[in-house]
Amino acid sequence: NSWPGMTVDVRRGIVYIPTGSATPDFYGGDRIGANLFANSLLALDAKTGKRLWHFQSVHHDIWDRDLPAA
Repeated sequence: NSWPGMTVDVRRGIVYIPTGSATPDFYGGDRIGANLFANSLLALDAKTGKRLWHFQSVHHDIWDRDLPAA
């Protein structure tokens, strides 16, 4: 999910999207795995939506600490 706003770099044609937890469960102890793309900053091509890159700041967030902004 993505609660905060997205940021657009018009010159480069990139949309930056911060994401939160993988599910609405606030306690992630019951979720297995690294939850890829959760708690991440995604960079997408603004025209195609293709993923350019991502950075996952927390690999398994158990306390629902979303990224605040892009």
